[in-house]
Amino acid sequence: MNIYKKRTISLISVAFFLPVFLMGSNILLDPAEIYHKSFFRPECTPYRTVEGLVGRINHYMEGYDGVLFGSSLSTNFEIGYLLKKTGVKFFKAARDGVGAMSMDKIVRYVFEKDKASDLAVVWWELYHQKMTDKDRIKDNFTTYLFNDDISDDLPYLMSFLTTKKGIDVVRGKCASSKIDMTAWRHDTRHQTTQNNYYQRIDDINKQIRTAQKQWAEYSFVPAEVPALDNYVLPVVRSNPDRTFVFYVPPVSLAALASFETDELNRYFTMIKRLIDEGQNNPKVKVYLPVWNKDVITDGKLYRDDLHYVGTVNDAMVDDIADGKYLATADNFDSFVRDLTDWIKHEQMR
Repeated sequence: MNIYKKRTISLISVAFFLPVFLMGSNILLDPAEIYHKSFFRPECTPYRTVEGLVGRINHYMEGYDGVLFGSSLSTNFEIGYLLKKTGVKFFKAARDGVGAMSMDKIVRYVFEKDKASDLAVVWWELYHQKMTDKDRIKDNFTTYLFNDDISDDLPYLMSFLTTKKGIDVVRGKCASSKIDMTAWRHDTRHQTTQNNYYQRIDDINKQIRTAQKQWAEYSFVPAEVPALDNYVLPVVRSNPDRTFVFYVPPVSLAALASFETDELNRYFTMIKRLIDEGQNNPKVKVYLPVWNKDVITDGKLYRDDLHYVGTVNDAMVDDIADGKYLATADNFDSFVRDLTDWIKHEQMR
Protein backbone atom coordinates (compact mmCIF):
# COMPACT_ATOMS: atom_id res chain seq x y z
CA MET A 1 0.00 0.00 0.00
CA ASN A 2 1.23 3.45 -0.90
CA ILE A 3 2.80 5.16 2.14
CA TYR A 4 0.75 8.30 1.54
CA LYS A 5 -2.41 6.22 1.44
CA LYS A 6 -1.42 4.61 4.74
CA ARG A 7 -0.88 8.00 6.32
CA THR A 8 -4.22 9.24 5.02
CA ILE A 9 -6.04 6.23 6.44
CA SER A 10 -4.20 6.67 9.74
CA LEU A 11 -5.15 10.33 9.94
CA ILE A 12 -8.78 9.57 9.14
CA SER A 13 -8.81 6.83 11.80
CA VAL A 14 -7.34 9.15 14.42
CA ALA A 15 -9.74 11.94 13.43
CA PHE A 16 -12.67 9.53 13.89
CA PHE A 17 -11.66 7.41 16.85
CA LEU A 18 -10.10 10.13 19.04
CA PRO A 19 -13.35 12.14 19.36
CA VAL A 20 -15.32 8.92 19.86
CA PHE A 21 -12.88 7.78 22.55
CA LEU A 22 -12.95 11.21 24.21
CA MET A 23 -16.74 11.35 24.24
CA GLY A 24 -17.04 7.77 25.49
CA SER A 25 -14.53 8.37 28.27
CA ASN A 26 -16.25 11.56 29.37
CA ILE A 27 -19.67 9.90 29.42
CA LEU A 28 -18.20 7.09 31.56
CA LEU A 29 -16.18 9.31 33.90
CA ASP A 30 -18.75 12.15 33.85
CA PRO A 31 -17.07 14.21 36.62
CA ALA A 32 -19.94 16.71 36.82
CA GLU A 33 -22.49 13.85 37.03
CA ILE A 34 -24.51 15.21 34.13
CA TYR A 35 -25.67 11.76 32.98
CA HIS A 36 -25.25 9.56 36.03
CA LYS A 37 -24.01 9.64 39.59
CA SER A 38 -20.32 8.93 39.89
CA PHE A 39 -19.29 5.27 39.63
CA PHE A 40 -16.08 6.00 41.49
CA ARG A 41 -16.35 8.58 44.30
CA PRO A 42 -19.81 10.21 44.60
CA GLU A 43 -18.46 12.47 47.35
CA CYS A 44 -16.19 14.21 44.85
CA THR A 45 -17.12 17.49 43.19
CA PRO A 46 -14.26 18.63 40.94
CA TYR A 47 -16.46 21.06 39.02
CA ARG A 48 -17.27 24.42 40.65
CA THR A 49 -18.98 25.74 37.53
CA VAL A 50 -22.29 25.45 35.70
CA GLU A 51 -21.56 21.78 34.96
CA GLY A 52 -21.53 20.99 38.67
CA LEU A 53 -24.84 22.80 39.16
CA VAL A 54 -26.48 20.83 36.33
CA GLY A 55 -25.22 17.57 37.81
CA ARG A 56 -26.64 18.44 41.21
CA ILE A 57 -30.00 19.34 39.67
CA ASN A 58 -30.07 16.11 37.67
CA HIS A 59 -29.33 13.74 40.54
CA TYR A 60 -29.42 15.37 43.98
CA MET A 61 -32.70 17.26 44.42
CA GLU A 62 -34.50 14.44 46.19
CA GLY A 63 -35.51 15.25 49.76
CA TYR A 64 -35.68 19.03 49.37
CA ASP A 65 -38.88 21.01 49.83
CA GLY A 66 -37.62 24.41 48.73
CA VAL A 67 -35.27 25.89 46.14
CA LEU A 68 -33.25 29.11 46.16
CA PHE A 69 -32.34 30.90 42.92
CA GLY A 70 -29.94 33.78 42.54
CA SER A 71 -26.63 35.19 41.39
CA SER A 72 -23.41 35.71 43.37
CA LEU A 73 -25.50 37.97 45.63
CA SER A 74 -27.15 34.80 46.94
CA THR A 75 -24.33 32.25 47.03
CA ASN A 76 -23.59 33.06 50.68
CA PHE A 77 -26.91 31.75 51.97
CA GLU A 78 -26.24 28.80 54.25
CA ILE A 79 -28.74 25.98 53.73
CA GLY A 80 -28.46 24.87 57.36
CA TYR A 81 -29.32 28.33 58.64
CA LEU A 82 -32.24 28.60 56.21
CA LEU A 83 -33.59 25.30 57.53
CA LYS A 84 -33.18 26.43 61.13
CA LYS A 85 -35.01 29.74 60.61
CA THR A 86 -37.69 28.73 58.09
CA GLY A 87 -38.17 24.99 58.57
CA VAL A 88 -37.61 24.53 54.83
CA LYS A 89 -34.82 22.36 53.44
CA PHE A 90 -33.58 24.39 50.47
CA PHE A 91 -31.83 23.16 47.37
CA LYS A 92 -29.53 26.05 46.42
CA ALA A 93 -29.25 26.86 42.72
CA ALA A 94 -27.52 30.22 43.13
CA ARG A 95 -24.44 30.78 40.97
CA ASP A 96 -22.19 33.72 40.25
CA GLY A 97 -22.49 35.26 36.79
CA VAL A 98 -26.23 34.58 36.50
CA GLY A 99 -28.53 37.22 35.03
CA ALA A 100 -32.28 37.35 34.41
CA MET A 101 -32.26 35.27 31.23
CA SER A 102 -29.95 32.51 32.45
CA MET A 103 -31.65 32.41 35.86
CA ASP A 104 -34.92 31.77 34.05
CA LYS A 105 -33.35 28.77 32.29
CA ILE A 106 -32.14 27.40 35.62
CA VAL A 107 -35.57 27.89 37.20
CA ARG A 108 -37.37 26.13 34.37
CA TYR A 109 -34.84 23.30 34.29
CA VAL A 110 -35.16 22.72 38.04
CA PHE A 111 -38.95 22.55 37.80
CA GLU A 112 -38.72 20.12 34.87
CA LYS A 113 -36.44 17.87 36.92
CA ASP A 114 -38.52 18.20 40.09
CA LYS A 115 -39.92 14.67 40.04
CA ALA A 116 -38.49 13.05 43.15
CA SER A 117 -39.07 16.02 45.50
CA ASP A 118 -41.67 18.63 46.27
CA LEU A 119 -40.14 22.10 45.85
CA ALA A 120 -43.13 23.93 47.25
CA VAL A 121 -41.22 27.03 48.39
CA VAL A 122 -39.18 29.15 45.99
CA TRP A 123 -36.82 31.95 47.08
CA TRP A 124 -35.87 34.03 44.07
CA GLU A 125 -33.37 36.89 44.04
CA LEU A 126 -34.76 40.07 42.45
CA TYR A 127 -32.03 42.35 41.18
CA HIS A 128 -30.60 41.67 37.72
CA GLN A 129 -34.13 41.60 36.28
CA LYS A 130 -33.98 45.40 36.14
CA MET A 131 -31.62 45.13 33.19
CA THR A 132 -32.82 45.29 29.60
CA ASP A 133 -32.05 42.68 26.97
CA LYS A 134 -29.55 44.96 25.26
CA ASP A 135 -27.61 45.46 28.51
CA ARG A 136 -27.09 41.72 29.02
CA ILE A 137 -25.33 42.55 32.24
CA LYS A 138 -24.51 39.47 34.31
CA ASP A 139 -25.99 37.25 31.60
CA ASN A 140 -22.89 35.58 30.18
CA PHE A 141 -23.72 32.36 32.00
CA THR A 142 -23.23 29.13 30.03
CA THR A 143 -26.61 27.41 29.66
CA TYR A 144 -25.97 24.82 26.94
CA LEU A 145 -26.48 21.93 29.40
CA PHE A 146 -29.91 23.08 30.55
CA ASN A 147 -31.85 20.77 28.27
CA ASP A 148 -32.01 17.04 27.52
CA ASP A 149 -30.55 17.25 24.02
CA ILE A 150 -27.19 15.45 24.19
CA SER A 151 -26.11 17.05 20.91
CA ASP A 152 -25.87 20.36 22.79
CA ASP A 153 -23.48 18.81 25.30
CA LEU A 154 -20.47 18.61 22.96
CA PRO A 155 -18.53 21.42 24.75
CA TYR A 156 -18.63 19.20 27.85
CA LEU A 157 -18.16 15.84 26.12
CA MET A 158 -15.33 16.98 23.85
CA SER A 159 -13.42 18.87 26.52
CA PHE A 160 -10.02 17.64 27.66
CA LEU A 161 -10.75 19.49 30.91
CA THR A 162 -13.69 17.13 31.47
CA THR A 163 -11.33 14.20 30.97
CA LYS A 164 -8.84 15.67 33.44
CA LYS A 165 -11.60 16.27 35.98
CA GLY A 166 -12.81 12.70 35.50
CA ILE A 167 -9.33 11.35 36.15
CA ASP A 168 -9.17 13.56 39.26
CA VAL A 169 -12.35 11.86 40.51
CA VAL A 170 -10.91 8.39 39.91
CA ARG A 171 -7.75 9.41 41.78
CA GLY A 172 -9.74 11.02 44.59
CA LYS A 173 -8.25 14.44 43.82
CA CYS A 174 -11.31 16.54 44.50
CA ALA A 175 -13.28 18.45 47.11
CA SER A 176 -15.97 16.93 49.30
CA SER A 177 -19.52 17.43 48.05
CA LYS A 178 -20.39 18.41 51.61
CA ILE A 179 -18.71 21.76 51.03
CA ASP A 180 -21.39 24.34 50.32
CA MET A 181 -20.96 25.98 46.92
CA THR A 182 -20.51 29.52 48.20
CA ALA A 183 -18.70 32.15 46.18
CA TRP A 184 -17.71 34.57 48.91
CA ARG A 185 -18.11 33.44 52.51
CA HIS A 186 -14.88 31.45 52.82
CA ASP A 187 -12.99 32.99 49.91
CA THR A 188 -9.73 34.57 51.12
CA ARG A 189 -9.29 36.45 47.83
CA HIS A 190 -12.56 38.28 48.41
CA GLN A 191 -11.72 38.79 52.07
CA THR A 192 -8.77 40.81 50.79
CA THR A 193 -11.07 42.63 48.39
CA GLN A 194 -13.28 43.52 51.32
CA ASN A 195 -10.40 45.09 53.22
CA ASN A 196 -9.38 47.06 50.17
CA TYR A 197 -12.95 48.22 49.68
CA TYR A 198 -13.29 49.57 53.20
CA GLN A 199 -9.91 51.31 53.00
CA ARG A 200 -11.11 53.13 49.88
CA ILE A 201 -14.23 54.51 51.57
CA ASP A 202 -13.25 58.16 51.01
CA ASP A 203 -12.84 57.59 47.27
CA ILE A 204 -16.10 55.67 47.17
CA ASN A 205 -17.90 58.57 48.84
CA LYS A 206 -16.43 60.99 46.31
CA GLN A 207 -17.92 58.82 43.57
CA ILE A 208 -21.27 58.80 45.37
CA ARG A 209 -21.26 62.59 45.71
CA THR A 210 -20.53 62.90 41.99
CA ALA A 211 -23.37 60.50 41.16
CA GLN A 212 -25.78 62.28 43.52
CA LYS A 213 -25.82 65.37 41.31
CA GLN A 214 -27.99 63.55 38.78
CA TRP A 215 -30.58 62.63 41.42
CA ALA A 216 -31.45 66.14 42.65
CA GLU A 217 -34.64 66.34 40.58
CA TYR A 218 -35.43 62.62 40.42
CA SER A 219 -38.92 61.30 40.95
CA PHE A 220 -40.05 57.78 40.18
CA VAL A 221 -41.65 57.14 36.79
CA PRO A 222 -42.93 53.61 36.03
CA ALA A 223 -41.02 51.88 33.23
CA GLU A 224 -41.19 48.73 31.17
CA VAL A 225 -39.30 45.78 32.65
CA PRO A 226 -38.95 43.24 29.82
CA ALA A 227 -37.04 40.71 31.94
CA LEU A 228 -40.00 40.49 34.31
CA ASP A 229 -42.42 39.76 31.48
CA ASN A 230 -40.11 37.36 29.68
CA TYR A 231 -38.32 35.51 32.45
CA VAL A 232 -40.20 35.79 35.75
CA LEU A 233 -43.96 36.22 35.55
CA PRO A 234 -44.52 33.34 33.07
CA VAL A 235 -42.81 30.95 35.49
CA VAL A 236 -44.76 32.25 38.49
CA ARG A 237 -48.10 31.99 36.70
CA SER A 238 -47.41 28.50 35.38
CA ASN A 239 -46.60 27.22 38.89
CA PRO A 240 -49.64 28.24 40.94
CA ASP A 241 -49.05 25.62 43.64
CA ARG A 242 -45.63 26.94 44.65
CA THR A 243 -44.98 29.77 47.11
CA PHE A 244 -42.69 32.43 45.62
CA VAL A 245 -40.62 34.61 47.93
CA PHE A 246 -38.81 37.34 45.98
CA TYR A 247 -36.13 39.25 47.85
CA VAL A 248 -34.29 42.41 46.81
CA PRO A 249 -30.72 42.09 48.14
CA PRO A 250 -29.05 44.98 49.98
CA VAL A 251 -26.46 46.09 47.45
CA SER A 252 -24.52 49.07 48.78
CA LEU A 253 -25.51 52.71 48.54
CA ALA A 254 -22.59 53.13 46.14
CA ALA A 255 -24.20 50.63 43.76
CA LEU A 256 -27.63 52.26 44.03
CA ALA A 257 -26.22 55.75 43.44
CA SER A 258 -24.43 54.51 40.31
CA PHE A 259 -27.69 53.53 38.57
CA GLU A 260 -28.83 55.40 35.50
CA THR A 261 -32.22 57.11 35.80
CA ASP A 262 -33.97 54.53 33.59
CA GLU A 263 -32.35 51.74 35.57
CA LEU A 264 -33.65 53.06 38.88
CA ASN A 265 -37.12 53.43 37.35
CA ARG A 266 -37.03 49.79 36.24
CA TYR A 267 -35.71 48.77 39.67
CA PHE A 268 -38.70 50.31 41.44
CA THR A 269 -41.11 49.14 38.76
CA MET A 270 -40.13 45.47 39.01
CA ILE A 271 -40.83 45.60 42.74
CA LYS A 272 -44.17 47.35 42.25
CA ARG A 273 -45.32 44.91 39.62
CA LEU A 274 -44.52 41.89 41.78
CA ILE A 275 -46.39 43.54 44.65
CA ASP A 276 -49.36 43.83 42.28
CA GLU A 277 -48.92 40.18 41.31
CA GLY A 278 -49.05 39.30 44.99
CA GLN A 279 -52.37 41.06 45.38
CA ASN A 280 -53.84 38.65 42.86
CA ASN A 281 -51.87 35.65 44.09
CA PRO A 282 -51.22 35.41 47.87
CA LYS A 283 -48.48 32.84 47.21
CA VAL A 284 -46.28 35.66 45.78
CA LYS A 285 -44.44 37.85 48.29
CA VAL A 286 -41.67 40.43 47.93
CA TYR A 287 -39.19 41.31 50.69
CA LEU A 288 -36.92 44.35 50.67
CA PRO A 289 -33.73 43.75 52.70
CA VAL A 290 -32.30 46.72 50.76
CA TRP A 291 -34.67 48.88 52.84
CA ASN A 292 -32.14 48.97 55.67
CA LYS A 293 -29.98 52.07 55.72
CA ASP A 294 -27.74 50.70 58.46
CA VAL A 295 -26.68 47.86 56.15
CA ILE A 296 -26.40 49.54 52.76
CA THR A 297 -24.27 52.39 54.13
CA ASP A 298 -21.89 50.24 56.21
CA GLY A 299 -18.64 49.89 54.24
CA LYS A 300 -17.37 47.14 56.53
CA LEU A 301 -20.09 44.80 55.27
CA TYR A 302 -19.09 44.89 51.60
CA ARG A 303 -16.48 43.20 49.39
CA ASP A 304 -17.27 45.63 46.58
CA ASP A 305 -20.25 47.80 45.62
CA LEU A 306 -22.51 44.76 45.17
CA HIS A 307 -21.24 41.87 47.27
CA TYR A 308 -21.56 41.66 51.03
CA VAL A 309 -20.26 39.43 53.81
CA GLY A 310 -22.08 36.24 54.78
CA THR A 311 -23.57 37.74 57.93
CA VAL A 312 -25.73 39.96 55.70
CA ASN A 313 -27.24 36.83 54.14
CA ASP A 314 -27.96 35.52 57.64
CA ALA A 315 -29.64 38.81 58.56
CA MET A 316 -31.75 38.60 55.39
CA VAL A 317 -32.94 35.15 56.44
CA ASP A 318 -33.82 36.47 59.91
CA ASP A 319 -35.76 39.43 58.52
CA ILE A 320 -37.68 37.41 55.93
CA ALA A 321 -38.52 34.70 58.47
CA ASP A 322 -39.84 37.43 60.80
CA GLY A 323 -41.84 39.10 58.03
CA LYS A 324 -39.71 42.23 58.15
CA TYR A 325 -39.39 44.45 55.05
CA LEU A 326 -42.37 42.78 53.40
CA ALA A 327 -43.36 44.95 50.44
CA THR A 328 -47.02 45.88 50.18
CA ALA A 329 -49.15 48.25 48.16
CA ASP A 330 -49.42 50.41 51.30
CA ASN A 331 -45.69 50.78 52.00
CA PHE A 332 -44.31 50.89 48.43
CA ASP A 333 -44.41 54.70 48.23
CA SER A 334 -42.56 54.94 51.55
CA PHE A 335 -39.91 52.55 50.27
CA VAL A 336 -39.38 54.58 47.10
CA ARG A 337 -39.25 57.81 49.09
CA ASP A 338 -36.72 56.44 51.62
CA LEU A 339 -34.43 54.82 49.10
CA THR A 340 -34.53 57.85 46.82
CA ASP A 341 -33.72 60.12 49.75
CA TRP A 342 -30.75 57.97 50.74
CA ILE A 343 -29.45 57.87 47.18
CA LYS A 344 -29.67 61.65 47.03
CA HIS A 345 -28.13 62.51 50.39
CA GLU A 346 -26.41 59.64 52.26
CA GLN A 347 -22.79 58.45 52.29
CA MET A 348 -21.05 55.16 53.04
CA ARG A 349 -19.79 54.81 56.59
